[in-house]
Parts: sequence; structure tokens; C-alpha cells
Amino acid sequence: MWQNGKPAFAAGPNRLTPVAEKFLAGVLNRMQETHIFFRPTVNSYRRFDRGAWSPEDVAWGFENRTAPIRAITTPNDAACRFEHRAPGADVNPYLSIAAILAAGCEGIEKNLPLEPPVTSNLANLDKPKLPRTLNASIEAFAGSDFCAEAFGEAFRDNYAESRRAEQAAFDAWQASHITDFEWQRYFVS
Repeated sequence: MWQNGKPAFAAGPNRLTPVAEKFLAGVLNRMQETHIFFRPTVNSYRRFDRGAWSPEDVAWGFENRTAPIRAITTPNDAACRFEHRAPGADVNPYLSIAAILAAGCEGIEKNLPLEPPVTSNLANLDKPKLPRTLNASIEAFAGSDFCAEAFGEAFRDNYAESRRAEQAAFDAWQASHITDFEWQRYFVS
């Protein structure tokens, strides 16, 4: 984002402008409700692994790879960008970007305050958790008035239904197949 010909978020190393703080506060505020856009399939939730720097919490930090939002404010005073670390290769990039922009703009419009950055590994902190399953993400999204307003109620409801169909397809497949876990545990001695 630019304002008056200058980067609107950049304030120097490990600093953010007030507008960047509000934008980021909005993204964090709606992260649980919009999480379905960043992990849209059953397989997306297999990536949860703090040891592999796959975010599990709602938090942010400067150069912190354990947080879902990493603020990068180097190599100079005019540099600032946010890296959203939850999405994988299975996302629709248009929906992911739309969710980030809608939440960030709400943060600016509502003048939301930003919590302090996380400076340590999130495993030791008590932060709100991201939904751990596709079903949990579906419910957070389907019940979100913010998502209905940002994307339209019809889209919210139809997208939630498409994700329910994704989960149902996986559940039906799993119910009709013996998994490797079951094979190893119950059939191989």
C-alpha cells in the first residue's frame, strides 16, 4: 500500500506505521473466520506442525517464522511487507488475498488496536488457536457475519457447502478403505 507516494506501512526496522498496525490488527481479528481460505482441503490440516514452522496460533511477529503473520521490515527504512504463513499450494490465491484485504481494511476502518509482536516461539505462549480441522474452519466461516458482509451471504453459504462436500467425500472414502495405520496396527504383526 502506498500513501502520498510513500510506502504506507514502512516505518523502519521492527516498526510499523499506525495504518499498518490497524491493517494487521484487522487481519488477526478475522484470522479464525477466514482460515478456510488458507487451508481449504482436508489435506491442508496435515500441515499443522510447529516444528516445521507451520502456524497454529493467531499471532504476529517481526521476522518470526512461528507466527502466521511475519512482518518483514528490512533491508531499509522504506521496506515493509507481511508474509501470511498459513496458506499452502492448495489455496485459491484470489480468495486468500480478498480475505486478507477485507480483514485488513476492516482493521483500518474500525481503528483496531494491534497486540504486541511475539518475540519467542509460540509453543510457550497462550494465543488463540487456528481451527485444527476443515470442519472447524467451515463452522467458523459459515457462522461469520463478517464473511457474509465481505463476500456476500450467498457466496459464504455456497463456499461453506462446497467445503462440506469436500469433507463428506473424504469421510466416505475413509469409511470404505483400510488405512495404512489400520493395516499396520491390526493386521501386520
